[in-house]
Amino acid sequence: MRVLGFKKWYESKLENQSAPIRSTSLLEGIGGNIYKFPKRMLHLEMDILGESNAGKKSKNPIVRYLINPSSPNIKEISSNLKSIINAGLSEGRSFYLAGFDFTSGDFKKCFKNSVKTVENFKSSIAFLKDVPTRGMGRIEQIHESYHSKIPTNLLKQRIELIECHFNMEDVSDDIEIPFYFNPNDYTLLEKYEGCLRGLLIQSILKNESFKMEITAVKPWTTSKNFPLNESNKDHEDLSQIYEMKYKEPRKSSLIYPENKPSITSNKVTIIEITEKRANSIVGYLQKLSNGMPIEYTGIGGGFKEGNQTISISIKKDQCL
Repeated sequence: MRVLGFKKWYESKLENQSAPIRSTSLLEGIGGNIYKFPKRMLHLEMDILGESNAGKKSKNPIVRYLINPSSPNIKEISSNLKSIINAGLSEGRSFYLAGFDFTSGDFKKCFKNSVKTVENFKSSIAFLKDVPTRGMGRIEQIHESYHSKIPTNLLKQRIELIECHFNMEDVSDDIEIPFYFNPNDYTLLEKYEGCLRGLLIQSILKNESFKMEITAVKPWTTSKNFPLNESNKDHEDLSQIYEMKYKEPRKSSLIYPENKPSITSNKVTIIEITEKRANSIVGYLQKLSNGMPIEYTGIGGGFKEGNQTISISIKKDQCL
Protein backbone atom coordinates (compact mmCIF):
# COMPACT_ATOMS: atom_id res chain seq x y z
CA MET A 1 0.00 0.00 0.00
CA ARG A 2 1.29 3.43 -0.88
CA VAL A 3 1.92 5.82 1.99
CA LEU A 4 1.25 9.43 1.06
CA GLY A 5 3.20 12.40 2.36
CA PHE A 6 1.13 15.10 4.02
CA LYS A 7 0.88 17.34 0.96
CA LYS A 8 -0.37 14.52 -1.28
CA TRP A 9 -2.73 13.36 1.44
CA TYR A 10 -4.21 16.84 1.81
CA GLU A 11 -4.63 17.25 -1.96
CA SER A 12 -6.48 13.94 -2.01
CA LYS A 13 -8.61 15.11 0.91
CA LEU A 14 -9.62 18.27 -0.99
CA GLU A 15 -10.56 16.25 -4.07
CA ASN A 16 -12.88 14.08 -1.97
CA GLN A 17 -14.23 16.89 0.21
CA SER A 18 -17.76 16.61 -1.17
CA ALA A 19 -18.12 13.01 -0.01
CA PRO A 20 -19.76 12.58 3.43
CA ILE A 21 -17.54 11.27 6.22
CA ARG A 22 -20.26 8.97 7.49
CA SER A 23 -23.60 7.94 6.06
CA THR A 24 -26.42 7.45 8.55
CA SER A 25 -28.30 5.54 5.87
CA LEU A 26 -25.84 2.70 6.55
CA LEU A 27 -26.96 2.50 10.19
CA GLU A 28 -28.90 -0.74 10.40
CA GLY A 29 -31.49 -1.41 13.10
CA ILE A 30 -31.73 -5.00 14.33
CA GLY A 31 -34.94 -5.73 16.22
CA GLY A 32 -35.23 -2.10 17.32
CA ASN A 33 -32.76 -2.52 20.21
CA ILE A 34 -29.48 -3.28 18.41
CA TYR A 35 -27.90 -0.98 15.84
CA LYS A 36 -25.22 -2.10 13.42
CA PHE A 37 -22.90 0.75 12.62
CA PRO A 38 -21.33 1.13 9.17
CA LYS A 39 -18.22 -1.03 8.90
CA ARG A 40 -15.43 0.45 10.99
CA MET A 41 -11.72 -0.21 10.84
CA LEU A 42 -9.03 -0.73 13.42
CA HIS A 43 -6.12 -0.06 11.12
CA LEU A 44 -2.38 -0.05 11.61
CA GLU A 45 -1.69 1.48 8.20
CA MET A 46 -1.14 5.17 7.71
CA ASP A 47 -3.10 7.09 5.09
CA ILE A 48 -5.98 4.83 4.29
CA LEU A 49 -6.72 7.34 1.52
CA GLY A 50 -4.86 5.16 -0.96
CA GLU A 51 -5.25 5.31 -4.72
CA SER A 52 -7.22 2.09 -5.05
CA ASN A 53 -9.96 0.31 -3.14
CA ALA A 54 -7.43 -2.32 -2.09
CA GLY A 55 -5.36 0.42 -0.49
CA LYS A 56 -8.30 1.49 1.65
CA LYS A 57 -8.84 -1.92 3.20
CA SER A 58 -7.67 -2.59 6.71
CA LYS A 59 -5.73 -5.57 7.95
CA ASN A 60 -7.92 -5.59 11.04
CA PRO A 61 -11.58 -4.84 10.21
CA ILE A 62 -14.25 -4.83 12.91
CA VAL A 63 -18.04 -4.50 13.00
CA ARG A 64 -19.69 -2.68 15.90
CA TYR A 65 -23.18 -3.32 17.24
CA LEU A 66 -24.73 -0.73 19.56
CA ILE A 67 -27.00 -2.35 22.17
CA ASN A 68 -29.78 -0.65 24.14
CA PRO A 69 -29.43 -2.36 27.55
CA SER A 70 -32.33 -0.42 29.09
CA SER A 71 -34.86 -1.98 26.70
CA PRO A 72 -37.55 -4.03 28.47
CA ASN A 73 -37.41 -6.59 25.66
CA ILE A 74 -34.25 -8.35 26.88
CA LYS A 75 -35.45 -11.64 25.38
CA GLU A 76 -35.41 -10.19 21.86
CA ILE A 77 -31.97 -8.62 22.43
CA SER A 78 -30.67 -11.97 23.70
CA SER A 79 -32.03 -13.80 20.65
CA ASN A 80 -30.53 -11.31 18.19
CA LEU A 81 -27.14 -11.27 19.92
CA LYS A 82 -27.07 -15.06 19.93
CA SER A 83 -27.68 -15.13 16.17
CA ILE A 84 -24.93 -12.54 15.52
CA ILE A 85 -22.37 -14.28 17.72
CA ASN A 86 -23.10 -17.80 16.50
CA ALA A 87 -22.82 -16.68 12.88
CA GLY A 88 -19.53 -14.92 13.59
CA LEU A 89 -18.05 -17.81 15.55
CA SER A 90 -18.80 -20.15 12.67
CA GLU A 91 -16.59 -17.89 10.52
CA GLY A 92 -13.77 -17.91 13.09
CA ARG A 93 -14.39 -14.39 14.39
CA SER A 94 -14.01 -13.19 17.97
CA PHE A 95 -16.23 -10.89 20.06
CA TYR A 96 -15.92 -8.38 22.89
CA LEU A 97 -18.49 -6.47 24.93
CA ALA A 98 -17.41 -2.86 25.53
CA GLY A 99 -18.96 -0.28 27.84
CA PHE A 100 -18.78 3.51 27.35
CA ASP A 101 -19.82 6.15 29.88
CA PHE A 102 -20.18 9.94 29.66
CA THR A 103 -22.28 10.55 32.78
CA SER A 104 -19.57 12.47 34.66
CA GLY A 105 -16.66 14.82 34.14
CA ASP A 106 -14.59 12.51 36.35
CA PHE A 107 -12.73 10.25 33.92
CA LYS A 108 -11.93 7.56 36.49
CA LYS A 109 -15.57 7.44 37.55
CA CYS A 110 -16.67 7.07 33.94
CA PHE A 111 -14.21 4.23 33.42
CA LYS A 112 -15.50 2.41 36.52
CA ASN A 113 -19.10 3.02 35.42
CA SER A 114 -18.38 1.63 31.96
CA VAL A 115 -16.91 -1.55 33.44
CA LYS A 116 -19.83 -1.99 35.85
CA THR A 117 -22.47 -1.35 33.17
CA VAL A 118 -21.08 -3.86 30.69
CA GLU A 119 -20.50 -6.50 33.40
CA ASN A 120 -24.09 -6.14 34.66
CA PHE A 121 -25.43 -6.50 31.13
CA LYS A 122 -23.29 -9.56 30.50
CA SER A 123 -24.56 -11.23 33.67
CA SER A 124 -28.18 -10.72 32.55
CA ILE A 125 -27.74 -12.94 29.47
CA ALA A 126 -26.37 -16.40 30.26
CA PHE A 127 -24.84 -17.27 26.90
CA LEU A 128 -22.60 -14.16 27.04
CA LYS A 129 -20.56 -15.64 29.90
CA ASP A 130 -17.57 -16.46 27.65
CA VAL A 131 -17.49 -13.07 25.88
CA PRO A 132 -14.72 -10.87 27.36
CA THR A 133 -15.70 -7.38 28.54
CA ARG A 134 -13.84 -4.09 28.38
CA GLY A 135 -14.50 -0.71 29.98
CA MET A 136 -13.82 2.12 27.52
CA GLY A 137 -14.75 5.05 29.75
CA ARG A 138 -15.00 8.29 27.75
CA ILE A 139 -12.74 7.13 24.92
CA GLU A 140 -15.18 7.76 22.06
CA GLN A 141 -18.48 9.59 21.84
CA ILE A 142 -21.09 8.68 19.25
CA HIS A 143 -20.70 10.93 16.24
CA GLU A 144 -23.41 13.58 15.97
CA SER A 145 -24.47 12.14 12.60
CA TYR A 146 -26.17 9.32 14.51
CA HIS A 147 -27.82 11.34 17.30
CA SER A 148 -31.23 11.48 15.62
CA LYS A 149 -31.13 7.77 14.74
CA ILE A 150 -30.71 6.23 18.20
CA PRO A 151 -32.28 6.65 21.68
CA THR A 152 -30.88 9.66 23.55
CA ASN A 153 -30.01 7.58 26.63
CA LEU A 154 -27.30 5.84 24.58
CA LEU A 155 -25.43 9.11 24.16
CA LYS A 156 -24.56 9.12 27.88
CA GLN A 157 -24.01 5.43 28.47
CA ARG A 158 -23.79 2.61 25.96
CA ILE A 159 -22.73 -0.97 25.35
CA GLU A 160 -21.27 -2.28 22.12
CA LEU A 161 -20.69 -5.76 20.80
CA ILE A 162 -17.44 -5.63 18.81
CA GLU A 163 -16.90 -8.32 16.18
CA CYS A 164 -13.27 -8.78 15.09
CA HIS A 165 -12.66 -10.23 11.64
CA PHE A 166 -9.13 -11.24 12.63
CA ASN A 167 -7.34 -13.18 15.34
CA MET A 168 -6.27 -10.82 18.12
CA GLU A 169 -3.44 -13.19 19.04
CA ASP A 170 -1.88 -12.54 15.62
CA VAL A 171 -1.56 -8.82 16.36
CA SER A 172 2.01 -7.97 17.33
CA ASP A 173 2.82 -6.06 20.52
CA ASP A 174 5.66 -4.33 18.67
CA ILE A 175 4.35 -2.12 15.88
CA GLU A 176 6.24 0.20 13.56
CA ILE A 177 4.28 2.64 11.43
CA PRO A 178 5.43 5.28 8.92
CA PHE A 179 5.00 8.75 10.36
CA TYR A 180 5.75 11.77 8.19
CA PHE A 181 6.08 15.19 9.80
CA ASN A 182 8.04 18.40 9.70
CA PRO A 183 10.56 17.84 12.51
CA ASN A 184 9.68 21.24 13.95
CA ASP A 185 5.93 20.70 13.71
CA TYR A 186 5.92 17.99 16.34
CA THR A 187 2.37 18.69 17.61
CA LEU A 188 0.70 18.13 14.22
CA LEU A 189 -1.42 14.98 14.59
CA GLU A 190 -4.46 15.67 12.41
CA LYS A 191 -3.47 13.14 9.78
CA TYR A 192 -2.83 10.31 12.22
CA GLU A 193 -5.55 10.57 14.86
CA GLY A 194 -7.86 7.94 13.35
CA CYS A 195 -5.08 5.37 13.07
CA LEU A 196 -3.80 6.05 16.60
CA ARG A 197 -7.30 5.84 18.09
CA GLY A 198 -7.93 2.53 16.31
CA LEU A 199 -4.60 1.18 17.50
CA LEU A 200 -5.43 2.22 21.07
CA ILE A 201 -8.86 0.54 21.00
CA GLN A 202 -7.31 -2.59 19.54
CA SER A 203 -4.70 -2.63 22.32
CA ILE A 204 -7.39 -2.30 25.00
CA LEU A 205 -9.33 -5.20 23.50
CA LYS A 206 -6.21 -7.35 23.59
CA ASN A 207 -5.06 -6.30 27.08
CA GLU A 208 -7.18 -4.71 29.78
CA SER A 209 -4.15 -2.94 31.27
CA PHE A 210 -0.77 -2.34 29.69
CA LYS A 211 2.22 -0.08 29.28
CA MET A 212 2.77 1.58 25.91
CA GLU A 213 6.17 2.90 24.84
CA ILE A 214 6.19 5.28 21.89
CA THR A 215 9.51 6.00 20.18
CA ALA A 216 9.88 8.63 17.44
CA VAL A 217 12.90 8.87 15.14
CA LYS A 218 14.22 11.13 12.39
CA PRO A 219 15.58 9.40 9.28
CA TRP A 220 19.26 9.64 8.52
CA THR A 221 19.62 10.79 4.90
CA THR A 222 22.38 9.79 2.51
CA SER A 223 22.98 13.50 1.82
CA LYS A 224 25.05 13.55 5.03
CA ASN A 225 27.80 11.83 3.00
CA PHE A 226 28.80 9.49 5.82
CA PRO A 227 27.06 6.48 7.36
CA LEU A 228 25.29 6.55 10.70
CA ASN A 229 26.89 4.10 13.11
CA GLU A 230 27.28 3.61 16.82
CA SER A 231 30.41 5.73 16.98
CA ASN A 232 28.76 8.87 15.61
CA LYS A 233 25.07 8.38 16.47
CA ASP A 234 25.30 9.97 19.93
CA HIS A 235 27.08 12.98 18.46
CA GLU A 236 24.55 13.40 15.65
CA ASP A 237 21.57 12.96 17.99
CA LEU A 238 22.86 15.99 19.90
CA SER A 239 23.25 18.10 16.76
CA GLN A 240 21.01 21.16 16.85
CA ILE A 241 18.48 22.83 14.57
CA TYR A 242 16.51 26.07 14.97
CA GLU A 243 13.09 25.57 16.46
CA MET A 244 10.05 26.83 14.57
CA LYS A 245 6.95 28.19 16.25
CA TYR A 246 3.41 28.16 14.88
CA LYS A 247 0.67 30.58 15.95
CA GLU A 248 -1.60 27.57 16.32
CA PRO A 249 0.76 24.64 16.92
CA ARG A 250 -1.88 21.97 16.23
CA LYS A 251 -2.96 23.41 12.88
CA SER A 252 -1.17 22.69 9.63
CA SER A 253 -0.02 25.65 7.55
CA LEU A 254 -1.19 23.69 4.48
CA ILE A 255 -4.79 23.70 5.70
CA TYR A 256 -4.52 27.10 7.40
CA PRO A 257 -2.22 29.23 5.18
CA GLU A 258 -2.29 32.08 7.69
CA ASN A 259 -0.67 29.80 10.26
CA LYS A 260 2.84 30.15 8.86
CA PRO A 261 5.67 29.10 11.15
CA SER A 262 8.35 31.57 12.15
CA ILE A 263 11.92 30.73 13.03
CA THR A 264 13.09 31.38 16.57
CA SER A 265 16.50 31.86 18.09
CA ASN A 266 16.03 28.68 20.11
CA LYS A 267 18.00 25.64 19.11
CA VAL A 268 16.94 22.11 19.96
CA THR A 269 18.72 18.82 19.50
CA ILE A 270 17.46 16.04 17.26
CA ILE A 271 16.97 13.86 20.32
CA GLU A 272 14.78 16.60 21.88
CA ILE A 273 12.71 17.06 18.73
CA THR A 274 11.98 13.34 18.43
CA GLU A 275 11.14 13.16 22.13
CA LYS A 276 8.67 16.03 21.70
CA ARG A 277 7.09 14.19 18.78
CA ALA A 278 6.74 11.02 20.84
CA ASN A 279 5.28 12.94 23.78
CA SER A 280 2.76 14.72 21.53
CA ILE A 281 1.40 11.28 20.61
CA VAL A 282 1.44 10.25 24.26
CA GLY A 283 -0.57 13.37 25.12
CA TYR A 284 -3.20 12.60 22.47
CA LEU A 285 -3.61 8.97 23.60
CA GLN A 286 -3.66 9.95 27.29
CA LYS A 287 -6.49 12.38 26.58
CA LEU A 288 -8.51 9.61 24.91
CA SER A 289 -7.88 7.05 27.66
CA ASN A 290 -7.85 9.31 30.72
CA GLY A 291 -8.79 7.34 33.85
CA MET A 292 -7.97 3.96 32.31
CA PRO A 293 -5.24 1.55 33.52
CA ILE A 294 -2.72 2.44 30.82
CA GLU A 295 0.78 3.83 31.32
CA TYR A 296 2.56 5.72 28.53
CA THR A 297 6.20 6.57 27.92
CA GLY A 298 7.46 8.83 25.14
CA ILE A 299 11.00 8.20 23.87
CA GLY A 300 13.09 10.32 21.54
CA GLY A 301 15.09 7.99 19.32
CA GLY A 302 17.07 10.67 17.51
CA PHE A 303 18.46 9.69 14.13
CA LYS A 304 17.84 6.28 12.60
CA GLU A 305 18.71 4.83 9.21
CA GLY A 306 15.69 4.08 7.04
CA ASN A 307 12.28 5.69 6.92
CA GLN A 308 10.76 8.09 9.42
CA THR A 309 8.74 5.95 11.81
CA ILE A 310 6.98 5.70 15.11
CA SER A 311 7.63 2.49 17.05
CA ILE A 312 4.98 1.38 19.52
CA SER A 313 5.71 -1.34 22.05
CA ILE A 314 2.93 -2.72 24.26
CA LYS A 315 3.73 -4.55 27.46
CA LYS A 316 0.98 -6.26 29.43
CA ASP A 317 0.94 -5.19 33.08
CA GLN A 318 -1.40 -6.77 35.60
CA CYS A 319 -0.40 -4.27 38.30
CA LEU A 320 -1.77 -1.11 36.69
